[in-house]
Amino acid sequence: MILRVLQSVAVVFCAATLAFVLLHLAPGDAATALGEGIAPETRAAIRAQYGLDEPLATQYGRWLSTLLRGDLGYSRDQHRPVAAVLGDALPRSLFLMGCALSVSLVGGMLIGAWQGARAGSRRDRTTSTALLVLYSLPEFWLALVLLVVFSYQLGWLPATGITSETYDYMTPGDQLWDRLCHLVLPLVSLSLVGVSVFARYQRDAMQESMAQAFVRTARAKGLPEAGVRRQAWRNALLPVITVTGLMLPALITGAVFVERVFSWPGMGFAMIRAIEARDYQVVSAGVILGSAVTAVGAALADIARDIADPRLRSQ
Repeated sequence: MILRVLQSVAVVFCAATLAFVLLHLAPGDAATALGEGIAPETRAAIRAQYGLDEPLATQYGRWLSTLLRGDLGYSRDQHRPVAAVLGDALPRSLFLMGCALSVSLVGGMLIGAWQGARAGSRRDRTTSTALLVLYSLPEFWLALVLLVVFSYQLGWLPATGITSETYDYMTPGDQLWDRLCHLVLPLVSLSLVGVSVFARYQRDAMQESMAQAFVRTARAKGLPEAGVRRQAWRNALLPVITVTGLMLPALITGAVFVERVFSWPGMGFAMIRAIEARDYQVVSAGVILGSAVTAVGAALADIARDIADPRLRSQ
């Protein structure tokens, strides 16, 4: 456990350092992000105010020193502490990603287990083809298509935000319905690709499990087919648990674009706004949080694998 914690800290530190260096080496800074028509003296004054004209090593040392004191810095674009910016955005992103991961996991496991028990049949091949098409779709493109079809053309669902402008005047029941309506399109955009990923892994693991000797033994002893498949499914869980930890980085990346498309005020929306404004403190803090969530997810996946298969604990 201690080794896992140290590995997670090292991953977060490396990701944060790499993000800081790449951000400062990229063309432009907070002064150039102000646009045209700004006097050179004004740009120079802004660089001097925020220390952007100092050597990169000096900026990195100052940033690392404040970070180790628990200070994430100050957002030049939003004019408030970075901790406050992330404190508003992070719960909304975690809610969206948690719902998407749950839907992807449950949906993918059900479809994959169903396919694995019927591997090679026409229905299995048709479903695999459909999942492959879903898997190949970029999430931001899928989000744009859903937005155009279900919001602008059909008018069934709201296009942007997490609530309507009249949310404060609604009854509690209507407020809940309003939030669910705003959640549908971002959730579907993030979940469809995830369902295809989990289903593919679950199908292969289920197919392999159904060919094991214990399945033939169970059938020979007269266990009902539903019971046989349930035992085979439990044996096929390990690959899916491993993929769950690996899906978090992809889910975070997808959430960045999906939140931008639907103006969902979460981490992705805040990060893109910060990148456009060259707000380095917010971007660096966002990378730290994203890498921390990924490291925690991977550690939880390892723990879940140990629980599911006690033989792994001795390795």
